[in-house]
Amino acid sequence: MASVHGTKQSQYRARGVGLVLYSILFLGILGYGWYHLLYGTMHPALTALVAGVAAMLAWFIAKIIGGHQEGIRGDIPLFVFLLLISAIGVFNTLMLKLEGKTIYVEAIDNASQQYSQLPLVVKGLTGNKEADGLRARVETLKVQLAQEISNPRNCGDGPHANEIMEEIRTVLPGFQRYSGSGIDCSRNKQLIKMYHDQMDKLMYASPVFMNAGIGNREELFKQVNENSVAQVAKLDALKKSVTEGKDLRAARTELEVIATNYAEQANLVRQQIPTVASNPDFQPTLNISSARNIGEWGHLLPLMLSRLNKVQTWVYLAIAFFLDWLLVHMFARIAEYGRGEEEEFDRRDDPRGGNGGFGGAFK
Repeated sequence: MASVHGTKQSQYRARGVGLVLYSILFLGILGYGWYHLLYGTMHPALTALVAGVAAMLAWFIAKIIGGHQEGIRGDIPLFVFLLLISAIGVFNTLMLKLEGKTIYVEAIDNASQQYSQLPLVVKGLTGNKEADGLRARVETLKVQLAQEISNPRNCGDGPHANEIMEEIRTVLPGFQRYSGSGIDCSRNKQLIKMYHDQMDKLMYASPVFMNAGIGNREELFKQVNENSVAQVAKLDALKKSVTEGKDLRAARTELEVIATNYAEQANLVRQQIPTVASNPDFQPTLNISSARNIGEWGHLLPLMLSRLNKVQTWVYLAIAFFLDWLLVHMFARIAEYGRGEEEEFDRRDDPRGGNGGFGGAFK
């Protein structure tokens, strides 16, 4: 009997040490999750206090359930309460530490795609059938005039060039031939550019372009496109820093600034081109909800539901449940050893119906 008693005491001490070590790990994981879940809602010191209280509350609930002779089955409502407190914190920790980087990279990639799409949407709305026809005609005349002025056999704006200019006047009233001799060909490129600039100016001032607002829309496209290029570069840099381990809260601050910029650009487009609202490719805001939701109080459930199609989400939920169950199970085993009932000890050691494994916790 002394040998059995000694073995019992040895196992009791080993399980006690294991419980202490596991409790430290459990409280750390749970406290971290709750701290980041509440971060920003109150003073950091108060956040840490509340997170610590939540972790300790879960620990004591697990102790109470583990001390019940029927285990979890004897206190199911309390175990559900434990899951609400503990599993939320554990799941949030797992999401932040294991999934956070992936979620942010996905959000950054989506943001880059939206930024690249916005100028294309604007460009698609700058077109006008009548204006496009006028532009095509002007471009043809530009080529013809440039070829004639550069003609090595009769360079400069000679008689044939003048005929082309007359045709240009019918398309762009107000077009004028520049004064000077048409014999000197040393400045043909400069002369061609001057004529082309004059034709562009007259084209954009034409009733067709003015009525369609082509000039304003093309200027809007230029502005939106330049901004999008700059913001995509920022997103690329942010993505690189996140993959290299940048703090996610700092990354979120940068992402929010970029999202604000996008909303301003989209609003500018909507103000100047109201019909853009009916375009299915136009998105008024940057879709970074997943990055916003992670680690935020009140957003954990929406985030979890939005990622139920991913295997890792179910794995994290299973881990969160298992960690709660394991703490209860360890308390249950300690309680059984503490009772010092020889008959209970022998029954646990019997593989046909003992309380080891999952059966002990759910007895």
